[in-house]
Amino acid sequence: MGTYIPFGTDGEKLRERIDSQREGKIVGLTGGTFDLFHDGHVFFLAQCRKKCDILVVDVTNDERVRLRKGPDRPALSANKRAGVVASNQYVDYTTIVRSTEEEELLESFNPTVRLAKIIRPEVIIQEDGRWTPKYVNEVVDFLGYNPDLISIKDRSLRGKGYQTSTTGLMEKIRNSRPEETRFSFGSRTRIAD
Repeated sequence: MGTYIPFGTDGEKLRERIDSQREGKIVGLTGGTFDLFHDGHVFFLAQCRKKCDILVVDVTNDERVRLRKGPDRPALSANKRAGVVASNQYVDYTTIVRSTEEEELLESFNPTVRLAKIIRPEVIIQEDGRWTPKYVNEVVDFLGYNPDLISIKDRSLRGKGYQTSTTGLMEKIRNSRPEETRFSFGSRTRIAD
């Protein structure tokens, strides 16, 4: 089980904690919204953990989620999402880098890449499609060192009956009829009111 460490103004506390455990280990960094934590998130974090010994997760702040996904998101606050992610067995540390889209435009990089400059992970892991050659060069120049930049090619479990999209899951909940919504409690199942 991981630990949530507030980022503060400069990420110093997080960096110190990671540096105290770093010797002989590979530090990995990833980030995401992790709203309504589901099986796709678990699968993704398990894949990330295979690439490192210490996994740090930057949970996207509320303001950035609203800007990117709309006014109804996130369903849970960043602090709650960071706590849920930290409780996952594959995660060592979570934090929330506070920034807005405007700040990112000025700095050209998302909060996770900016966090990498502070904690200097050996591995940065993203979902597939984000590491274009141009972006890789820009990231390496910005960081001032050359970490392994890894894409997790397929974080979904589609085809195996799993719901792996928070947006899809929220849509399914919105569109469900009460008589179709069931909650299971041990051996008993009841229809939701």
